[in-house]
Amino acid sequence: MKLLVTLTMAALALLAPADAPTGSVSGRVLDADSGAPIPDFPVANHVRTDARGYYKLTGLKPGPFRIALLGERVWPELMERSVNVEAGAELTGVDLPIRLDGEISGRVVDQNKDPVAGVPVRLIGREYFAGALRYFTDTGSATTNDRGEYVMRNVRTGRAMLLLMEKRKIYEGPISEVPADPKLRKPAYRATYYPNADSAGTATLVTLRSGERRGGMDIQVLRSPGYCVDATLMLDGAPASLDFKVTDELTSSANMIPGSASSGPTGVSSGPDGKIRICELYPGQFRIAALRRGGLFPAVFGATSVTIGDEDVHNVRVIAGSPVTIQGEVAWDGTPPDGAAAAQFTLQAPTVTNDAMAGPGSRASCPIPGPFSIPALRTVEHLLQPGLGPPNAFPSAYVKDIAYGAASVLHQAFRAGDAGTLRVTVANDGGFVKVSAPAGARILIVPGMAATESILAGAMVSGQADQAGNYTSRSLAPGKYTVLATNDPIDQTPECIAAIWRARNRGEEVDIGPNATVTVTLQEVISPRSDGLR
Repeated sequence: MKLLVTLTMAALALLAPADAPTGSVSGRVLDADSGAPIPDFPVANHVRTDARGYYKLTGLKPGPFRIALLGERVWPELMERSVNVEAGAELTGVDLPIRLDGEISGRVVDQNKDPVAGVPVRLIGREYFAGALRYFTDTGSATTNDRGEYVMRNVRTGRAMLLLMEKRKIYEGPISEVPADPKLRKPAYRATYYPNADSAGTATLVTLRSGERRGGMDIQVLRSPGYCVDATLMLDGAPASLDFKVTDELTSSANMIPGSASSGPTGVSSGPDGKIRICELYPGQFRIAALRRGGLFPAVFGATSVTIGDEDVHNVRVIAGSPVTIQGEVAWDGTPPDGAAAAQFTLQAPTVTNDAMAGPGSRASCPIPGPFSIPALRTVEHLLQPGLGPPNAFPSAYVKDIAYGAASVLHQAFRAGDAGTLRVTVANDGGFVKVSAPAGARILIVPGMAATESILAGAMVSGQADQAGNYTSRSLAPGKYTVLATNDPIDQTPECIAAIWRARNRGEEVDIGPNATVTVTLQEVISPRSDGLR
């Protein structure tokens, strides 16, 4: 994989004029796992590391800027460093640890050890999202050749993932032409995780070290008789022509982080009678979704689960309907701040499961206090993402709670139903944490109210100390917190969140009062080799 160090922020991409004093930044590019220097590595401005992994960037305009390692992917790489360049000075010791891409290879075979050709193998990531552990399609993928062999390159290293063989179902029309007699049908290949599991919970995790190339990752899939499901897509109590999509509920397909790919067919519509016949299915539980697209949100949507045993399933009805409108209200907790008339509340509600293909989700805005409404789909989960504005106008404000009926849905997903009104409470008594830590360290602020790892993942606050070692948090609700520093990358994977959970007793405990600022000095930086983050 080719990685580049990119100077971000508009002013940072420019070198200072020839007659202005400039500064420089130097350090090493290191392997994040072994600590070994990486020689002849491209950094920026046509600079490459020397034999000992050293680089030096010169002629930089004085001022703050960020050095970020970016790869040929859609996500950021391991290290981002915020530094401050001084005129005529050299900033040394800015080391950049990276993990080089890996490679996975193996075979896909059936229960008789015969090769399975032309099937896709892909990587499945795991992250806490919207209050639960969820799965998503990572970028790694490959297709087996006629000997059942596959080679997956550019694999992200240092993160535990799953390998999944799931044959994509391609339907040319709503009614499958697979024979009615089961004896005349081709067998179906069950979706299988490495090495031979039919669900993510029983599969073996795969973690590559930096630059590792691991072979022998064979997946043994089970051939099963192929079964069919006959269903009718319904709208307003009558059969209707709708698009449909089918996913295996035991694979990642029906439980994904928004934006990741899905394995089910798309762009297939039923006829006017709403009839569909889906075949080449195996014993298990499937989800059939019916929808009609309508921009960012489906105009109609519905889904149902179907369990397949040892025979075809008939007379299934998938009932679709229009999005429901949820009424809401937002209000200040206590006395409104000065200038409260200018306050604006925004709310975005993307879907968590992606079979609705709903894009970024619905959006609402209103003054504080004020009413709002958002459309929501039934049978899917939504995550509420609130915002306050104008920017920097209310620095001590924060969202204290979001309640739907009797339940709090702050940092959690919710399903639209008959719970009543969404009630959002905004407070203006937030406090701040000012941290002094080693330069460039990542700062974690863990709320004491986080009772589970999934809630911790959504509620914790993270940032990065600048080159002077300073970091100031955003507005935080009054209460108890633990503050930690680490040199590790922070993500929402269960391994990382569990490590943070274990490391809480090694941090600095603080109690933030209303409208108060707490100062914390962190001498210890938890490293990958400590008992904290691993």
